[in-house]
Amino acid sequence: MLGWIYVATMNNVSSVVKVCYSDEDPVSILSEWAEHAGIPGSANLEYAALVDCPRRVEAKVYEDLKAFNTKNDWFQVCLLYTSDAADEGLGVDLGGRRII
Repeated sequence: MLGWIYVATMNNVSSVVKVCYSDEDPVSILSEWAEHAGIPGSANLEYAALVDCPRRVEAKVYEDLKAFNTKNDWFQVCLLYTSDAADEGLGVDLGGRRII
């Protein structure tokens, strides 16, 4: 099953990223945040990739980043690259970027 793995940030919070998967286009999801979630600030889509088995990719990324988890799908890390899980563990090319 194809789906999206994406990384988002909030413009008013530094060093925190949201890592998620979705069956829907992440751009529309971020628009919904702004309209319905009442989240302060605005969300920025930092990276998105259409991948096979997005839940599996997300689970591996979460495992790799568990030491940085703040709550649910938010992680306190610098946005430099995506996780090793996506690039190497699952063989998904996310542009060579990783979250560290």
